[in-house]
Amino acid sequence: MIDLHSHILPALDDGARTLDESLAMAHIALADGITCLAATPHDMGLVPDFLNQVKERVAEVEAAFREKGIELHPVMGSELYAVPDLAARLRAGRALTLGGSRYFLLEFRLTDLPIYTAQLIFEVQAVGITPIVAHPARNAAIQRDPNRLYDLVERGALAQITSGSLTGIFGPQVQATARALVQHNLVHLIASDAHGTGPRGPWLSEAVDAAAELVGREAAQAMVTTRSHAILADQLLAIEPPRRYLPRRRWFCSR
Repeated sequence: MIDLHSHILPALDDGARTLDESLAMAHIALADGITCLAATPHDMGLVPDFLNQVKERVAEVEAAFREKGIELHPVMGSELYAVPDLAARLRAGRALTLGGSRYFLLEFRLTDLPIYTAQLIFEVQAVGITPIVAHPARNAAIQRDPNRLYDLVERGALAQITSGSLTGIFGPQVQATARALVQHNLVHLIASDAHGTGPRGPWLSEAVDAAAELVGREAAQAMVTTRSHAILADQLLAIEPPRRYLPRRRWFCSR
């Protein structure tokens, strides 16, 4: 399996704190069946030398993996915060995509979607780059109305569900939203968004099992194998069209 979202790089954001923790995360990933993992630290565009720091940390963990005989391939990337100048940064090569591909992880605040979201999607697509909305089930606006994500996918965005959202570690509301997004073809990838070795570790298999109950084994497995591979290979994805979310009707009886 390929994990396209993790915070395994040491001492760079709120993920792994030390190289030893990065190595422990790598062992967990391998044991779960992950063979390739994208290192995607948060990038808000505030650190001038951030790209070089990411490159140095990836080289550091890659060398440590080789030394320890850990057969896990780290790929360079980032989780880019949704700020108005993001398209300009991508155009200028000042922001990292996934493995240098046309795809990148797009992070919104968990509380809402900014008013310039549609414009931002348009601008990055005009640069020839496809956004992958990270952990949409944890976004309060999408929890209230999953069709907020439908509108973005209709515009050409992709979306990545976090494994813990499907398995329930973020609570029942997030889990219910995650299940609805999977069932309506509103998410296309499963990734760990791992931040350490605890509950938010680099696990995918349990979430794949949960998705398989909703959409079948083949479709669920594609979200961590063929689709992830196509993204890192910079290939176009063939995906099923999204379906608009229709909330269940509530029937009330009057006496």
